Amino acid sequence: MYRVGKIVNTHGIKGEVKVMSTSDFDRFKKGNTLYYYNKKEKVNLKIKSVRMQNEIFLIKFEGFNSLTEVEDLKGLELFTSDRPELEEDEYIKEDLIGLSVYSTEGELIGKVIDLRFLPSQELLVVKGEGKKEILIPLIAEFVVSINDKIIVKVIEGLI
Repeated sequence: MYRVGKIVNTHGIKGEVKVMSTSDFDRFKKGNTLYYYNKKEKVNLKIKSVRMQNEIFLIKFEGFNSLTEVEDLKGLELFTSDRPELEEDEYIKEDLIGLSVYSTEGELIGKVIDLRFLPSQELLVVKGEGKKEILIPLIAEFVVSINDKIIVKVIEGLI
């Protein structure tokens, strides 16, 4: 399950919604199926049409043809189970969270609890045992390898 966006509002009277993407990958294409949770029930939504307006996606789902039909969708988080095809050195946030982080000397630093996306770079947010959060730039100068664990090059002042 991958969170891909949030319905932030309705648009017009023909059943379109405004969706803010929370994914680095293009998940909003005609024919794709997304879903949300209504209490504990998974509800599918098939994309009938999609277009852009500035940084917001305007999406019409099949079976929703009026403003009143989409009014209750406002605020919902949208998910997909389709894993995107990744290039080398591309990662999905959900795959990194929970991985153990070790120094090149084999010392456990902690576990990844989040990723922060800054304009200049991405940061791994690592929580060590009894320590506060450690921010490690997700760049080749620091991150040596990512597999079932993350190996980082530790420099003075990083931890």
